[in-house]
Amino acid sequence: NIYIIAPIDSCGENPNDGVYRTLGNRPRDIRRTMGIICKIQPDIIHVQYCIALYGPSFLAIMRIMQKVKRQLPATSRIVTLHELQIEQQKLKIFAIQFYKYFLRCFDGFITHLESTRQMLLNTYDLSSKKVATISHPVIQSFQSASIKDVAQISKAYGIEGKFIVLCFGFVQIDKGTDYLVRSLLSLNKDAALKDWVRIVIAGDIRPRHGIFKWFERKDIKYLKKIREFIHANQLEEQVIFTGYVKDDDVAKWFARANVISI
Repeated sequence: NIYIIAPIDSCGENPNDGVYRTLGNRPRDIRRTMGIICKIQPDIIHVQYCIALYGPSFLAIMRIMQKVKRQLPATSRIVTLHELQIEQQKLKIFAIQFYKYFLRCFDGFITHLESTRQMLLNTYDLSSKKVATISHPVIQSFQSASIKDVAQISKAYGIEGKFIVLCFGFVQIDKGTDYLVRSLLSLNKDAALKDWVRIVIAGDIRPRHGIFKWFERKDIKYLKKIREFIHANQLEEQVIFTGYVKDDDVAKWFARANVISI
């Protein structure tokens, strides 16, 4: 069985989805979460981590992992590091010092890129036996959209017959979405391409909490600059914003896209 523990303030489309939303920094939240873990008696605890999303909960995660080490010594503690390279580029010495302390709470580590794995080995002096690289999987549900689904989403956004460049996920400065939009100026020199190509920005600003609100404000300013550029160059017809994409529509957008930028 797989059990999911999420931050208290996290949300889901289904309130009865079986997710334990108990993770918080208050002592009672930690006790409650630890009680659930002790009841489950898991063989493996797998933490999905990046500072931007789970930064406010890092103290709780560390305390819980330390308690698990003492109370459930047979339970393996694994962490997947989703944005280590970006975090180290942005936060520099702060990120290095933080992760040197944070990583001590775990037995094994997963990265999505070989370069991130090498960073762990070289910067954090971890054993190569403890670090694995697993590329992002192709989720089966993303391939399940029907022809009818694709047609519906094309009609809803007025993109029937268009060549779609899909920029999917949270809008943030590191993705370089502004370069993608600026490329339209070169493409538009060809009238046929101007009429054919559409950029779909499917996603919204990632909500942050606490001191990490600073990153959210940067992303808001970044999105504002993109919109201002689009308006100044009359690109509104060629750039489509969907906002937050519901789970049911993810497969439809991936199936509809001709090119994907993530």
